[in-house]
Amino acid sequence: MLRFSLYFLVSLALHAMASLFLRESVVEAGRAQDLAKQPAVMLIQLPPAPAPATVAMAQPVAVEPAKPVVEPVVAPTPTVVKPLLVERKVESRPLAKVTPPQKPQPQKATPPKQVEPKAALGPELAKVELPSAATSAGQAAPTPAPAVKEVFSNKPSYLQPPTQPHYPNLAKRRNQQGVVVLEVRLDERGQQRALQIVRSSGVESLDEAALEAVADWHFRPETVDGRAVPSRVQIPIEFALTASR
Repeated sequence: MLRFSLYFLVSLALHAMASLFLRESVVEAGRAQDLAKQPAVMLIQLPPAPAPATVAMAQPVAVEPAKPVVEPVVAPTPTVVKPLLVERKVESRPLAKVTPPQKPQPQKATPPKQVEPKAALGPELAKVELPSAATSAGQAAPTPAPAVKEVFSNKPSYLQPPTQPHYPNLAKRRNQQGVVVLEVRLDERGQQRALQIVRSSGVESLDEAALEAVADWHFRPETVDGRAVPSRVQIPIEFALTASR
């Protein structure tokens, strides 16, 4: 009986050990298969990254401020002003001599002078020097020529045919018309001395056109008894849309 129990226990122990061994072998085989199925992973170890270069910043050098030089203050020596002694000179003035008053001396009586009466003066006459006959005859002033009177001319004559006045375009468009009467004063040579408007047309442009035209006219001098004389003449100038002028 004891042997049977021992054999039984030994057999159980052997079976247990065998089962453990088989179990471990199966587990190892499974692990090997799992490792075979997993991809191979290579671990690459990178070299450590270089440390960044550090630039050393120059630190500012603290400059100590120069210490102010303190000069010793020299107290000014007070100047002693000595009072000036001014000597006053007293001028000696001469003393006026007092002379005693003299006694008045009696004056001699002088006889009065006799004044002779002068003759009465008559009224003064202005002296007029008359020129001598020879002087007056030698320096006789020339007799002035008699003044020539200005004559009025009704029909003036011309050296050249007079130019017709220009009718202003603005007056034409506005249908402006009128008569201008001009007076021309001529000298002995027939040249114009003065030109003026005696009667206006009422339109300024027509008056100016008449003056411009007559100012260029050349007249013949008027003659009286064969002698040229100054004259004056009045010229009417008509501005009309149907007039010949």
